[in-house]
Amino acid sequence: MTRFLLGILNIRISRMEMKQSFLKEIADVRIGLTLRGPDASKQIDEEGLHLLKIGDIKESGVIRIKTPHLIKVTKSMERFKVAPNDLVIANRGGRMTAALVDEKIQAIAGGQIYVVRADRKKVLPEYLWWFFNRPSTQRYLQYQASGSYVKTIPVQFIREEMRIPVPPMETQHQIAEIAQLARQEAEILKELSTLKATYREALFTQMLTGKMLPLSSPPSE
Repeated sequence: MTRFLLGILNIRISRMEMKQSFLKEIADVRIGLTLRGPDASKQIDEEGLHLLKIGDIKESGVIRIKTPHLIKVTKSMERFKVAPNDLVIANRGGRMTAALVDEKIQAIAGGQIYVVRADRKKVLPEYLWWFFNRPSTQRYLQYQASGSYVKTIPVQFIREEMRIPVPPMETQHQIAEIAQLARQEAEILKELSTLKATYREALFTQMLTGKMLPLSSPPSE
């Protein structure tokens, strides 16, 4: 149901005449930290911050850190630290998924990530999350990306050339709420599918051998 509503909103947004802004007009856009030298990204056991990488941004638009990669953070590196409600966007590769940073994440954005900090008086970060993860936006970003081996979307395009429709705040809130419900629904359906496959395999094994396999929890992303 939520996907259906999201589809309707997509159509409404595409048909509505509304203000369009460049991202630099409604948010601060920064490039993540590029570490240089063999020991720059060396993992440490002592207190440090996780180096946020593209692999931490899942296709569903959430951040999942399996094993923290802690690095030593100097004073000059602190400006690359992400904050709650920052939008982090993978800037290269086969997908350029966006994810929102929550309060639990203590990390430094790596160089393969753009960090977008919304001006909340003009635009909701949750709305930008929805906009950047729209299939049409993702296709557009891939089209604009360049590179012979690994395609990269230039930061100046994201910041200064890409036009973003900015509806009234009430509409932004509605879109953000439905988009988050759709994401949660997709995650639940994925977990159910994994559980069904596990139970089927256990049933087939019991039928063939008379032994029941222990049921394990579905693997997390």
